[in-house]
Amino acid sequence: MSNKEWTMERTLNIEGFLYIPPHTIVKNPSIKFINGKITKIERRDTPPFHEKGCLFPPLVNAHVHLDFPHPIYSTDFVSWIEKIILKENSSRGYTKKTIKMLNNSRKLGILHLCDITRELEYPLSVYGCQPFYEIIGDEDAKVPELPEGFMLSPHAVYSTSPRLIKEVKKRFKNRLFMIHASESKEEVKLVQGKPNQIEERIYPLVKRKKPFDGVFPSPIALLEHFSLLDEKMILVHCIEATPKDIELIARRGSKVVICPRSNLYLNGGIADVPAFIREGITVAIGTDGLGSTPNLNLWEEARLLYLYFKGKIKPEKILEMLTVNGLNAVGRKPFDEATFLLFDMKEPKGIEELAFTILFQAEELIKRVYLKGKELIFS
Repeated sequence: MSNKEWTMERTLNIEGFLYIPPHTIVKNPSIKFINGKITKIERRDTPPFHEKGCLFPPLVNAHVHLDFPHPIYSTDFVSWIEKIILKENSSRGYTKKTIKMLNNSRKLGILHLCDITRELEYPLSVYGCQPFYEIIGDEDAKVPELPEGFMLSPHAVYSTSPRLIKEVKKRFKNRLFMIHASESKEEVKLVQGKPNQIEERIYPLVKRKKPFDGVFPSPIALLEHFSLLDEKMILVHCIEATPKDIELIARRGSKVVICPRSNLYLNGGIADVPAFIREGITVAIGTDGLGSTPNLNLWEEARLLYLYFKGKIKPEKILEMLTVNGLNAVGRKPFDEATFLLFDMKEPKGIEELAFTILFQAEELIKRVYLKGKELIFS
């Protein structure tokens, strides 16, 4: 395709429907776009149609560590962290396997990923990866000047000084922040000043001590104490979040990312997602990384979440977490650009049946994947 053709307005007419979770449907959509940006969506009831099926937003892997190339066996969270520390210098990094995983993710319709990284020369942006630069250290730790487009990821309150996070938030005030929060009972014991295995086992390995003073009811309460909860803060995991924590998160407009398979593997539970939904908190889904998850298939994460809560979360809400909420978390909107999936399916009778069908059969239903108006071709 020539540059001239690419800059002209193009149209994709679908005999079927466009579905934006949880409840928006447009029959027989006609999508007009220039340079991959959608200029107009309208209904079209007469031929010609270019395709048949259901148009659907791209999936967002809202939290992933792509530099973990292989699984790490452990029976509990602290032992898992110990193994990472002991193997860190030789077991992390981007490899050919990383690129293969990203190509497989594209085939599944996962076109945006929030990647926690320590690389300033970031090689994965062309695959739809958004780098979040990882920050670990005490108050006097140095954080480099970050390239435009980099977001930030202070690791956790037990590994990154809250005062350092506050200083970095002032310095990079217009960027998003993502932090592991309330991920384990040991983290909660640490901030409450109780005996815990982080101080007993982790700190001696890294020759560090607790990076904050004081005692707090929870990690979320600690973040609130240091004025770190706001609309630019994304909290990952939140397994141990209390009702008061959830109220705080909602009040401050922070967003939450859960990683169901990783959460079950390392901590034996998943955050109280129905409570987050009731409070109007934006919840997105991530896969974490291959250190704690067998693959990067977000559809598997979503199905596990549905089954874990035994129908307490409607399938259309879970599809919203996979798409709309993930896009919202990183400042994007569905169908703002011509990036979407085409499912080979007819419209079922109702929204809930439609969402359930997509949730349970997506991999078999994907007919085409479009990135900024161009169909991706897979070998």
